[in-house]
Amino acid sequence: ALSEVLAAEAVSCLNRAMAALRDIWEEIGIPEEQRLERTEVVKKHIKNLLGMMVAEEESLKERLLKSIAMCRKELDILCRELHLDPFEAEEESTILQMEKNLRTRVEVLLKQKKDRKQELKTLREQDQDLCDILCTTPFCIDSDAVPSLEDLDRYRRHLASLTAEK
Repeated sequence: ALSEVLAAEAVSCLNRAMAALRDIWEEIGIPEEQRLERTEVVKKHIKNLLGMMVAEEESLKERLLKSIAMCRKELDILCRELHLDPFEAEEESTILQMEKNLRTRVEVLLKQKKDRKQELKTLREQDQDLCDILCTTPFCIDSDAVPSLEDLDRYRRHLASLTAEK
């Protein structure tokens, strides 16, 4: 795999740099004891750098897993509110892919919810105008809940018949 080749190159870079340092120290005439100390310093620097990089990537992974958990929760709620079957993510996808899919799905459902609520608001306003004219009672629908597509359809038909009556 390419990543293994790149990892091997990183190791050989390190070996070349260490060899170059040893040559320089030898040319300068730095005693063995100090060479060891300097080698120790190099080792410490590299260990710290790599440790930081690993920690950074671990934290990215944690953030993605948190986001997945939050999206799943949000999707469960949205699916219930929109009367949809629970969302099943493809389990065999990578963490990155799963996070993207779930986030996209949440965005789609949030838009659906917003659109339905908006349509309900419009229908209620039309209903109110017709009720005022015809002295009828408004259509019975829970305005706090997200209406189902059938609810909206029934409401539209109800308003169509009121409009015809008018």
